[in-house]
Amino acid sequence: MFPTQSRLWRNPGASDKRLDSFSFSFFEQCWGQLAFRHNFNLEASEIDPNVGFDGGVLELSTDGGITFRDILTAGGSFVMGGYNRTISADRGSPIAGRQAWSGNSNGFIATVVNLPTIQTVGKLRWRLASDNSGSGEGWRIDTIEISSCGGGTPCPQPRPTPAPRPVPHTSTPTATGTPSPTPTPSATPRVTPRPSPTPAPRP
Repeated sequence: MFPTQSRLWRNPGASDKRLDSFSFSFFEQCWGQLAFRHNFNLEASEIDPNVGFDGGVLELSTDGGITFRDILTAGGSFVMGGYNRTISADRGSPIAGRQAWSGNSNGFIATVVNLPTIQTVGKLRWRLASDNSGSGEGWRIDTIEISSCGGGTPCPQPRPTPAPRPVPHTSTPTATGTPSPTPTPSATPRVTPRPSPTPAPRP
């Protein structure tokens, strides 16, 4: 956490100012969340609410501060309070064509960012770029906090792979002989009775 408020002033003429964080890292299967409050009043188009001339961006370095990329390009995402304009490409701004915070926030607003997982030392940078005409008040940044796994939730611990359960041995059933069918008794033929002799007539 940064305990004090920081301010990036907007000077007349093209300029590029930076505020870098301390170094930090997150390990595999863990992710971090950044939260901060800021107040900006920067030159922007009065005709097109989507266009800014001076603007602030959040950048991330994953090589210890040697190079920086926009937080979205680096794999982060805004939960709330993300960029609100795109910087004009025809006024000489160092961040021309990029999304940024620009215009007037009308007081402090909260921004929450999901940070990507990185395996090396990382740094955050709040960068204020202005073009070569006009001016604005500047950009105040306050109450910067980074929490691991978002909202202080402990990082998930890897679960050990359970050992396979032994399959119980089952005995092979003994084959039972198929009983022979009982023969069906043959029907005994009946003897045809002989006819009784007819008695001879009496004389």
